[in-house]
Amino acid sequence: MSETSTFLTAAELQAALAGMNPSALKDVGLIEQGTTAALTMTRSIRSLKGPEHLFSSPEDLRLLVQRNIVNEYVWLDYQVDSGRLSTRKVFIRPASLRTSDADRIVQDCDEMSALSLACYLHHREKVGFLAETPTAVFRGLLDRHRLIEALGTLESHTMEGLLESYDLPDRTIGRVMQILNRPCSELFLHFQSSREIPPGVLEAVENRGEQVFLYAIAPERHILFPDPALLIQPGDDDLVEQPTYAEWLYQAHLETARSLALQVESSAEGFDYETLRALFDQHASLRSDDAWPGIQSFHDALRRLHDLVEILRQMRLEAALDFAYTDMLSVLNMQLRPVSITAETLTPPPFLLKRLADPLRIFKQFLERAKKDPEVLVHQGSRGEHFFLFRSNLIQAFIDHRSQRTLLHLMAKQNGIPGGIYDFVAQSAGLTEAARRLQEELLLAIRRWEDDRKREIAKSERSKKSIFQRLIDWVLTVLGLMPSAPVNDESTVPEATPATTASRRKRPSAPAERRKTLPSRVEQAVSFVERKFDGLIWVDDVVEALASPNMNADAVSDMLFYDREQRFKEIRALSKLRRLYIRMELLENPEWMKKTIQALETTSRMPHHLALLDYLKKDED
Repeated sequence: MSETSTFLTAAELQAALAGMNPSALKDVGLIEQGTTAALTMTRSIRSLKGPEHLFSSPEDLRLLVQRNIVNEYVWLDYQVDSGRLSTRKVFIRPASLRTSDADRIVQDCDEMSALSLACYLHHREKVGFLAETPTAVFRGLLDRHRLIEALGTLESHTMEGLLESYDLPDRTIGRVMQILNRPCSELFLHFQSSREIPPGVLEAVENRGEQVFLYAIAPERHILFPDPALLIQPGDDDLVEQPTYAEWLYQAHLETARSLALQVESSAEGFDYETLRALFDQHASLRSDDAWPGIQSFHDALRRLHDLVEILRQMRLEAALDFAYTDMLSVLNMQLRPVSITAETLTPPPFLLKRLADPLRIFKQFLERAKKDPEVLVHQGSRGEHFFLFRSNLIQAFIDHRSQRTLLHLMAKQNGIPGGIYDFVAQSAGLTEAARRLQEELLLAIRRWEDDRKREIAKSERSKKSIFQRLIDWVLTVLGLMPSAPVNDESTVPEATPATTASRRKRPSAPAERRKTLPSRVEQAVSFVERKFDGLIWVDDVVEALASPNMNADAVSDMLFYDREQRFKEIRALSKLRRLYIRMELLENPEWMKKTIQALETTSRMPHHLALLDYLKKDED
């Protein structure tokens, strides 16, 4: 269709239809209705009318096109049931008579042709590639005419050759190639909105990532880039490598290149790719289009196919490594200690060793995948050794293995968990009974680990002193003249000193300009919760007592923090478990402190109770 063509107006139709069958006018109306539906209603080119929907003869339809009453176009359709391609001829006449509307229809036809070709190629891949011609027919061709014929045969093995076999116009072929010759990440977004794409096609496009869908082997010569997910599949005892059309075409080009090399070198039948390239560089006659029509395109295709086969070989190796990774990771199953794995101790499956025999390279690939795996924790020790553990086993490992708690904490921090083991302390609300018990055990293990760390640090500090200095310190301690120095460590909560105790009991200092009087309803709810829990103001219970959709935990907490009289102190040590406020006057009351500690020691051992008990004991000390 010419992009500058115009349509005859309704007034000009009578003269243009003179001498034609009366059904022609009815067909023009049907064509216009179909075009309008495709543009504004269904937005599908399947609404367009083809010869099978009209009453006019092929000759009359040809006259309608010649007289600029309608335009015709051909698009490619994929038959899901049969897995075949077919062409469909449609007629176009927009009610607006604007060529821009007709061009929109043509563009939609090209889009559908590209989608149909992608669906067809996906179907062919799923069925499996079967070589129609053995590569042996290209081997040992000494006759010049047979060699030129082979070059022509290879040139037809492209997407352009496939589309030409359906008699599609060059404009349509060029447009389809333009649509499909782009990175598959873009093509995925392009096809995503289509309502006609069969199941599996989008996934096949997405599998190719940033690779192009149609790979250019020479100017105006494209082939399908194979789906990486289909290159290699698990078998009974080994991985099964699926052959691809690209690899068959490369072998066919390689055999033809050897036949071409026989023209100047009698022993060329055994030459590999690199030897052939060197030979062609030495003999200009083997690169002359005058002597060998289409030879430059052949050399371009051979080089590009060689590059593609190397890419596929690497993809197969990566796929084999992915399959092997799962197998090699099984050594971590049921392990509650970090497992040290080296290149010597790693046991790759036989199918990987057949493809990659270098233990060090295998270990590096395993390590690279483990570091990207969100379910696996990886730690590199000071001597370069690597430890591995499933993330799901970390809590139980921390509870069970006292000697490795510091290592487990560091493993968590090195794997994107900023707070280390502390980030595994969960909120008590909504936990099952088993999860609550696990949290209680974890909190207990953390407290004991912190105590161990303090002792280790104190021991380390003592070891730095001379025997004479340690003797003096001992004498001073016996006489009560040696104050105990606080121990600082980033992963522990320091013991309370008089200074820290004073700071804890110091009233909160919210900005004066933001302080407000508590609403009476909130004051009542706070008092109710405070009486119910003997001085403990649990924020979630205050929210429940208020029973207001406008009051959540954050809102209540803000009101208590910005209380005008600054009567309440937030216990931040419990903020990750359960939010709690206590009146300052109670925190400064030794009798209340003692009574509350005794109550907590005899009550249920919930995580927030344990944390509060720990906090109050330190305050008491």
